Amino acid sequence: NSSFPDSVVSFNPPSIGVFILSTPLSLDESAQLYDFGPRPSLSSAKNIIFAYEPQDIGEHLVFRPLFDNECISIIYKNITTKKGNSFYDLLLNFCKLNILLPIYSLFDTPLKDGNYLPYFSFYSITLLNNLFALGEKPQIAFENINGFSIISYLINLSGQNSLNSNLYNQFLKLTDVIILPNLQFQLFDSILMNIDLWLKADVKYQIRILKNWSRILYPSFKQLFEKHRPFKWLLYVLYKYFPYKNNENNHLNILECRKSISEIIELMIQSNVTNNDFSELIGYILLDIEDEENVDILQKIELLQFLEKFLSNQREKLQNFPDFGRLFFLLHNLAKLQDETIVFYLIKCFIIANILKLNLPYHINVHLHMIMKSANNLHLSKNYFKELIKIMNEGAPQLLPFLSF
Repeated sequence: NSSFPDSVVSFNPPSIGVFILSTPLSLDESAQLYDFGPRPSLSSAKNIIFAYEPQDIGEHLVFRPLFDNECISIIYKNITTKKGNSFYDLLLNFCKLNILLPIYSLFDTPLKDGNYLPYFSFYSITLLNNLFALGEKPQIAFENINGFSIISYLINLSGQNSLNSNLYNQFLKLTDVIILPNLQFQLFDSILMNIDLWLKADVKYQIRILKNWSRILYPSFKQLFEKHRPFKWLLYVLYKYFPYKNNENNHLNILECRKSISEIIELMIQSNVTNNDFSELIGYILLDIEDEENVDILQKIELLQFLEKFLSNQREKLQNFPDFGRLFFLLHNLAKLQDETIVFYLIKCFIIANILKLNLPYHINVHLHMIMKSANNLHLSKNYFKELIKIMNEGAPQLLPFLSF
């Protein structure tokens, strides 16, 4: 083109494919060559005079022969190459990933006819999946702008319609392609374990998401979960978001949600809890008990059941915990609620602590006497009485004077 005065000289030539010189081809031979595509195999081709494939080796092109012909040689000047920017380059280096974020504010935005674009949220999250699958560079860029925090904020503003278990599962799939620990944490913290976000969803979706926490998320990301959503956070969630008290009309849903959180707590108790977690548990057991009219009795019973498992699973840690006796002694105050189930579990916990030789401040009989005195000598039902007899026969003879009385 440069020999023509009006031609445009390109300093950024497009990539070119294989070029071939051959004797005239028949229709069948032309069709066969077409079927080979842009990277034909010419080792057995007839009628070929020469064939070369341009190859980009960095700063210039070279021509690799695809067909050996000793009578023909090729001489050419270096053709400098300068690659153009791909869409990926433009997005990452010029527009930046911020340009994608407004998409996530449109989940609940209707079209002109009032309908919603089907699968909009699905394709929006798939966009992130495909972007992260390209490697570390886009993940670093997204981590630097704290993209998941922004997306969480925008989804939170968009309303309830888009918040469901399908959306949650789409975000969860991103963990398969994210390789940066801090970006994985941002996804975990801002989206997957954002309790305030998912509690805006319909109750049936809340139940499904919390079940995923206990059955999939916690077992799969145990270390991340325990570091950033520790034992005390789970106790707080039960206390603040899922109380039994004043939720009588929603009791079954509350029960399902609490069940999933409780499963995680029980798994943590079996493995990785600390003496500070024990202190937190005692604190929640004693919280609000002075307000006897409004205290959440069912929640206190459940917390005492956690305490029972804590004692049985963490004996060695508690034996070396200097504040154990002082904190455990405070549990006597629970008996003032005069609830027979609470009194039963309270007695059971003191018996277990005594059997495990934990550092109770007084003899077990003194503690049992103090519990019944605080409960104004509440009479236990026949079923609970039988349960205590069973505990006594299984290795707690200290209960005999108490049960005889």
